Amino acid sequence: MTDVSVAEAIAYLKELVRRGYDENHLMSHYSQAFRDEVADLYEQILTTQSSELAVGTLSLEATGDATTDTANLKNALEQLQYAHYATSSVHPVLLTSGLFKINQPLQVGGSNLKTPLIDGQHKTIFEWRGSKTSDYMFTFGDPAGPGQIGKHPCLINSTLNCYNNSRGILVYYQTYRPVLKKVYVYQSWQVGVDLVSCWGSCFRDHHLRECLG
Repeated sequence: MTDVSVAEAIAYLKELVRRGYDENHLMSHYSQAFRDEVADLYEQILTTQSSELAVGTLSLEATGDATTDTANLKNALEQLQYAHYATSSVHPVLLTSGLFKINQPLQVGGSNLKTPLIDGQHKTIFEWRGSKTSDYMFTFGDPAGPGQIGKHPCLINSTLNCYNNSRGILVYYQTYRPVLKKVYVYQSWQVGVDLVSCWGSCFRDHHLRECLG
C-alpha cells in the first residue's frame, strides 16, 4: 500500500477528468499501486454515501396515461424539493424513464424551495398532451426568487415534444450553473427555452427544432 491521502486522490481524479480518461496516455507517472489504492478509496467513499444518496433519489417510470403521468411527476417532484435555506450534502434527483404524457404545466421548486434535478437518463421523452397553451411544460424556480446558486442543473438527458401546443422550459433564478444539459426540445410553441435572471448560467448540448410562433 502507498498510503494515499485524500488530497492526493482528489488531485489524481481531477487529472483523469482533465485528460479525458484517455487510458493509453494518462497518468503514466503514477504507479499501478497508487492507481489501485485510489480506486479502493473511491469505492469506500461511494459505499459510505450510498445510504445518504438513496434518501434524495426517486425513480419513476412512465405509464402512458397523461393524467397518471402528470400526477406521478408532480408528486415525485414535490417529495424531492426542499427548503431553500436547508443544509444538505445531497442534491435530490428524480430518475425518469419512458414516454411521459403531460396534460398540465409542471412546476419544479418554487418560492423558497430548491429545485431537484430531473435526469431522463437518455431514455425519457416528455410529450405535451394538454390543450394548446402559452404556458411552459416545465417551470423551474419561482419569479419571486430567491436566487439559487449551485453546481447542479435542473434537467438533463431528456427530450421534450410540445407538438406546437405548449412552450418548452422556463427557468427562474438558477444562477452560476449549467441549467440544462443534453436536453432536446421539439415543436415548442413560441418559446423553446427561457432563462430569467439566471446570472452566470448556461445550457449545454441543447437542441431546439421545429419551434413555431
